[in-house]
Amino acid sequence: MATKQTRSAGRGAQKRGAPSNSNGGQRRPRPTRLEGALAQQRIALPSPADVRSYLRSHPDLAKLAPAICAEARNEFGPEAELTLTVYRDPEIKNRHLTLTVRLPSYDHSILERIDRVSQPFDDNLSRASGFLLVTTDLCSPRVAHAV
Repeated sequence: MATKQTRSAGRGAQKRGAPSNSNGGQRRPRPTRLEGALAQQRIALPSPADVRSYLRSHPDLAKLAPAICAEARNEFGPEAELTLTVYRDPEIKNRHLTLTVRLPSYDHSILERIDRVSQPFDDNLSRASGFLLVTTDLCSPRVAHAV
């Protein structure tokens, strides 16, 4: 006896020709111009929605962030892992952007190099709302060949 196969068109079924994705049918938001600029510099954004929200609240900083990240990429080169995140202080209600630099190896000049990244922007950063900290945790990159 032959059995007839049927397709379920019930809840959760996918329409023919509809794109499939792995996040429960929800599409990711389209990358913003800022996210595109950061992707070109190979800046990792583990939580893009958090960064987007923070920069929406601090538009002056949003204008500076791509240039600061580009300066970091120029200073530290392609072997560096650069990650932009929103840091939330666990003790007080305070948030700021952090650009974390990770290198395969460190020497005594790391702090001077970090200062060189932000120094050209100090005047504009002092007038902008919000904060952006360029720092390192002295760890090795988590991903081979950066991002």
